[in-house]
This record gives sequence, C-alpha cells and structure tokens, in this order.
Amino acid sequence: MSLELLHAIVLASTLGLSYVISQSFLRPYDLQITAILFIIYFILKRKTQLTKHKYDLLDGAMFTFVVANIILSTNGIDSPFFFLCYFLLFTLAMLLEPTISLFAAISIIAIILIDQPLGSFNQVIKLLSLPLMTPFSMMLGQEYEKNQQLRKKNEELEHVREELETIIEN
Repeated sequence: MSLELLHAIVLASTLGLSYVISQSFLRPYDLQITAILFIIYFILKRKTQLTKHKYDLLDGAMFTFVVANIILSTNGIDSPFFFLCYFLLFTLAMLLEPTISLFAAISIIAIILIDQPLGSFNQVIKLLSLPLMTPFSMMLGQEYEKNQQLRKKNEELEHVREELETIIEN
C-alpha cells in the first residue's frame, strides 16, 4: 500500500470519527473527547519512538480531528471557525504529501454536505473556496519538500567541506 493511500485512509477515518461524534449521543462530550485524545496524543509523542513520517501522520490526524470537531460542533459551514479548514489544507500539504490536501478538501466538502444542505450562496462560495485553495496548498507543499531536500543536500555538502578542511590542515 502506498504511503499516500495510507495517509488518506487515516485522514478519512479521522474525519469520519469526528463526524460520528458530532452526530451521536457523544456530541455534548466533544470537548472532553478532544481533551482525552490530546492526552493520548502527547503520551504517544513522549513515550514512543516513531519515525518522522509517523509523527507527521499523528500530527496531521490530530490537527484534522480538532479542526473537524470544532467546525462540526459550531454549526458546520456557518461556523465562525470555518477558516481553520484553510490552515488545515496548508498544514497537511507541508506535513504529509502535497496531494493529501486535495483529498482533505474533498473529504471536508463531503462531510459538510452530509451534515447540512447548502441554503445560501454564501455557503456555496465558502464550500467552493476549499478546492480552489487546494492548488496553492499543493504548490506550497511541493516547494516545502524541495526546500527540505536542498537543506539536506546542503548539510551533506557542509559535512564534506569540513572533512576536506580537516584533511588539508593535516
């Protein structure tokens, strides 16, 4: 299974869990559930030795859950916190693969449409802004990945330069 597919499945599960919580008898306890998940999140980050990719996936899943939970518990598309979806798209593009932001945008749109029907032109504009922001987040994610690769290459070259200086001095 490819890494992108695994990340997409985890994020879809996270969004689905957030939706189920917002629609079930657990809705009054969404703040407590989020707090418990934060505690588990911090314990996992402190006590386990995970690779950078798994930490990034854990960070992305937690951020996705929190944003979706906030939006769904504060009136969905009419939420005053809907702008957090834009931050989510950019964060996921930088933490995970850039294409994940496209998947996240489509998933958020699906959950919002399932949650409540669109009633006004303003809601349609808000919803359409998500896929229109996705190319920017994907481009930013690709540039971030290139920057990370160049930074690694620069560190390697710096190490080689230091070794050469040591050899020349001796």
